[in-house]
Amino acid sequence: MHRLRFLGTLAVVCALLYASIVLGVSNGSACSWDAELFDYTTKETTHFRMDETTPVKILLVQEEKGVNVTCTIEQSALLSIGIFQWNKVDILCRYPDDQMMTARATNVFDIFTGEVVTHPAMLFFSNARKYNETLYRLKVDCQ
Repeated sequence: MHRLRFLGTLAVVCALLYASIVLGVSNGSACSWDAELFDYTTKETTHFRMDETTPVKILLVQEEKGVNVTCTIEQSALLSIGIFQWNKVDILCRYPDDQMMTARATNVFDIFTGEVVTHPAMLFFSNARKYNETLYRLKVDCQ
């Protein structure tokens, strides 16, 4: 009888521990993505918050300096693969002549070890005629 009570108690403890890990980790591992646009000409920084439902559109315009770029930043839903939870943000920048540049920022959380690996994305935009003169910096990172 005592053995059955012990096994029942052990099963409840294991179930509660598993539930706390799954529920606590799934809520704690999701990061809040943030995009930061820095304008080197005006020295102004603009922050953009992202969510999974609405892509963020950023217009970079300094026509007198030859920059006219539209960037769309889109966050994916959290994806669980085994013990890993993966989250990504895709950045697509389009130029007036329909050339495109893409980048991806990722965040991976290991449920088993608790390790988080984040790969932010940083893009620099400069004038085509003066490539060494940076006009904008777009940084997408997990906060």
